[in-house]
Amino acid sequence: MKRTFYIILICAISALTLTSAAILFSLKIQKEKRIVVVYLKTDKRLSQSILKDFEKEYNLKVHAVYDSDITHKKGIVGQLISQRGNPHADVFWCDEPKYALKLKDRGVSANYISLNSVGIPPEFKDPQGYWTGFSAKAKVILVNKKVPAKPKSITALTEPVWRQRCAIPDPALPSSQLQFTALFDFFGEERFQFFLSGMKNNRVTILPDEQLCADKVASGEFDFTIVDNDIGISSILQGKPVQMVYPDQKNSQIGCLLIPQVAVLIKNAPHTENGKKLIDYLLSRETEQKLAFSDFALIPLHEGVPAPNYIPAIERLKIIRMDYSLITPKMNQSSKILGEWVKNQSQ
Repeated sequence: MKRTFYIILICAISALTLTSAAILFSLKIQKEKRIVVVYLKTDKRLSQSILKDFEKEYNLKVHAVYDSDITHKKGIVGQLISQRGNPHADVFWCDEPKYALKLKDRGVSANYISLNSVGIPPEFKDPQGYWTGFSAKAKVILVNKKVPAKPKSITALTEPVWRQRCAIPDPALPSSQLQFTALFDFFGEERFQFFLSGMKNNRVTILPDEQLCADKVASGEFDFTIVDNDIGISSILQGKPVQMVYPDQKNSQIGCLLIPQVAVLIKNAPHTENGKKLIDYLLSRETEQKLAFSDFALIPLHEGVPAPNYIPAIERLKIIRMDYSLITPKMNQSSKILGEWVKNQSQ
């Protein structure tokens, strides 16, 4: 009993010490002038080199806090919301607009329209400047080279010619969820239900992740799948027998889904001006060029930015026109329908 008491006491003191250290560290950072604090919900490998280049160019120190660093049960977005009265971060960098929309709704973000946002298509930024997108990944069709007639549309998932020959990653994955929300938005509920029925009749296979989908297409187990373009490009550069199709490029079709990286300025941030400089840097054509030539092969949202020949220019790509301000309720609706569909698929 006494031993248990001492263990509890030691744990409590340790927790208090860690909390106190975190508070002191936070206060120290807030008092520094030549620093910018950025919270990130994006790939660490993607962001680290960009942040290092920013430090060199602006002679500012970047303190980066990633989602994986946060013990808050709701993650880094929840942490930002909980710090609303006393923000620690200056900038939030995420890989999907939905997180930025949540911060806007909760009064966490500040409006800032960077000069470098000029030229970015309006669907990828908030009209009042509460968030701005840059450098996007695309949802593409990855098809085995041996397939003679390549599918050109997402609707190929419902075509009888591909019955039992196609796979999709788990619809609960973030980018897959957004893909289906875009289809729900474009089709409307009735046609969306019809589309899901078509996939069920076609016996489309659901796999746990995109890489597995890509590998099984490369092996010939399936003819095609839907993945992010960086997965497709990586497979091609590794010499696997696959090729990519940017889907639905005809005028009457839905277009290709682009999912941008997003920059947000935090309201009442401790280093607002430094935060603005970081956002300017993220939205610059130079940063978009770096991300295009990176392993992530992101598509620049500014026209005319140099990129590898396997990345299409934004001006030549038919893209899905989606109102992100309405994405949350539409995602809730589509996810509910989709959840029922997935449950039925396994029965």
